[in-house]
Amino acid sequence: MSTTTTTTNKSIALFGSFTEEFSSELRKDGFELVQNTEAKSDLSDYAIVAVSGVENGFDHHAHLADILKAGKILVAFEPSEDFLAVLHSATKTPIDLTKIEATGDRPLIIHPEHGAFRVILPVTDSTPSIELVGTGSDDGSQVEVLEEEIKNQVGFTSESTPTTRADVIVKFLNDALDSITQSDKEPRDTNNLDPGNDVAFYKHSILTFAFLGIMNMLAWNRDGQENVPSTDASQNQVYLMTWNISVYAYATNANPTGATPENYKGTIYTYMIHDNATSSLVRTPAGAPRWYGPFSSEPGKSNAAFYFVDYLEYLVKDPESKLRKVTEQPVSSQGQRDDSNGFPTYRYNISQKQNMTLFRKNQNQTFVFSAEIEKPVAFPYFELHNGGTETQGSVITSGFSLAYNDYYNYWADPKYSTSAWWDPGVYTDSAVKRLPDDNHRLDGLTVYSSSVGSFFLDFTVAWNMASFKDRHWVLPQENGTGRRRILVYRHAEQRGIGLDLENWG
Repeated sequence: MSTTTTTTNKSIALFGSFTEEFSSELRKDGFELVQNTEAKSDLSDYAIVAVSGVENGFDHHAHLADILKAGKILVAFEPSEDFLAVLHSATKTPIDLTKIEATGDRPLIIHPEHGAFRVILPVTDSTPSIELVGTGSDDGSQVEVLEEEIKNQVGFTSESTPTTRADVIVKFLNDALDSITQSDKEPRDTNNLDPGNDVAFYKHSILTFAFLGIMNMLAWNRDGQENVPSTDASQNQVYLMTWNISVYAYATNANPTGATPENYKGTIYTYMIHDNATSSLVRTPAGAPRWYGPFSSEPGKSNAAFYFVDYLEYLVKDPESKLRKVTEQPVSSQGQRDDSNGFPTYRYNISQKQNMTLFRKNQNQTFVFSAEIEKPVAFPYFELHNGGTETQGSVITSGFSLAYNDYYNYWADPKYSTSAWWDPGVYTDSAVKRLPDDNHRLDGLTVYSSSVGSFFLDFTVAWNMASFKDRHWVLPQENGTGRRRILVYRHAEQRGIGLDLENWG
């Protein structure tokens, strides 16, 4: 895919109507907004084209393709089925754009990046599953998994204020502008996975998921009450997970044109790379501080800490079992712990080489392409595992999890049933120890093989949010004897995405 970038200024051409929150957030960030009515207007002076509702002529393949080839950032609110079909045809991504649902305040964003298209999915619009999975203390009682009716008392919502949603959209637009500014420089990915321009039956896109969540429960409030709703927004914890996956799809050994899953004689290989440089789960600046307590809120000296994300999993499920897993790396059993920096760092390696017989663009000649990816992987304080705590060895599930392993080992005791978390665990004699910041990087490679066809995949994320209280903060229910206590919440969310390995034109 070749593009010509005409401008990288913060100008945006608007077609249709938009929420005041979105427009206001753009102006606040310095964007210049210009309302337009005709799709065939001269758009050379605009870096971004935003379309809402009625497509204003953007459902014509040639015009939409020209906009994307010109290096524009396309923002689509409430796109019609026809619009998405044209967009999918114009971009030729392995991601099935026709199945994506974008709303009036959660758009689909597409822009060129390093020779491919980045597909930024709408910020999640569904309320995730969130539950208080346990409580415990240092008096010898084990962490207890709570009954369903108690779990349902937990209040959590991914529905932030519209301004917060708009703020995330603007963040992605700024990131897109930065990537276009860097488009003439060397690509960040130096792996040999792109066979070049003279190739047929090859697809590549970057898929971006964004999960925005607000935790509006307090493990303990100032009065010592446990597991209570926050009383104002400044007490909420705010998380943003950005999951970027580079998807490469190759049709090998046989021409896939007109083939069916039953009669295709070749093999489709799909590489999914979780991008460590840009994928993360972070506590955002909009959220409340982690450190809390009646006597001190200073990090490392406070009476309580919430919430500390001590476990994160990012998984891809193939519910129809149509894909065959060729390899998944890193392999957790091959990692090494490194304490040379005064804290544990868990080191791994990704190494994949494969020769493929691909077709030239004329679809008659073939050549051998050597796909290769080689890179070291490291996680401070967190140990990588293949799969999640409940999906070890699953045939239909791929992906990884990161489990904290320093003051205590989450993977060895996922129910916190031993004394490891408190003896001494995360505590000094008078406070909760300083814990790593919530800034988790995602990494990993999965390679699949399959026939041609359309595939539906579930992309799931889950993370634990652990809160700790020291014994010097005595709660009313502790009857004068303070205890080291833990409350653990779990956030889980899922997005379904189609993979188009059927249309290669």
